[in-house]
Amino acid sequence: MNYQFLLRFEHSFMSRGFSENGLAVYMRTIRAIYNKAIKEGCAELEAYPFKKYSIKTKPTKKRAIEYVAIKKIANLSFEPTDPLYHTRNIFLMSFYLQGAPFMDLAFLKMNNLIDGRVQYKRKKTGRFYDIKITPSLQSILDYYLSSKKPNDFILPKIKRESSVDQYNDV
Repeated sequence: MNYQFLLRFEHSFMSRGFSENGLAVYMRTIRAIYNKAIKEGCAELEAYPFKKYSIKTKPTKKRAIEYVAIKKIANLSFEPTDPLYHTRNIFLMSFYLQGAPFMDLAFLKMNNLIDGRVQYKRKKTGRFYDIKITPSLQSILDYYLSSKKPNDFILPKIKRESSVDQYNDV
């Protein structure tokens, strides 16, 4: 693999109508594999094709939902027996918790609620979050918090004990 190979790959990829950002995903993967090959002694650093090749991206258009739509979702009225009740609550919890992924929401426990805040470490990145519980979030949490112990999960998504089973539940 060399600089010319990367250029040919780029040309082939782009000629099929794919985006520059899509190409960047593939090129970062190729670069990661090449870097691993160097570490394992299968490739030479001197032949590193990414010295010359630069991975480019373009800013993308924001696709965020408008606040008016969030308010409409928040104002929907469902009975707790309706599956949409929980779907709406989980969506709004994610929104109120700065876009928390479902995986992180499912693994939130009672002991993540500390002094009016939700504190947790993101599963994917390990980044720590400390987010104030707003009245809107508190109204959702109130439904799920009754009769829970400190080590219980807040949402009723994880039902099993082993970490593999818990991950599969989510």
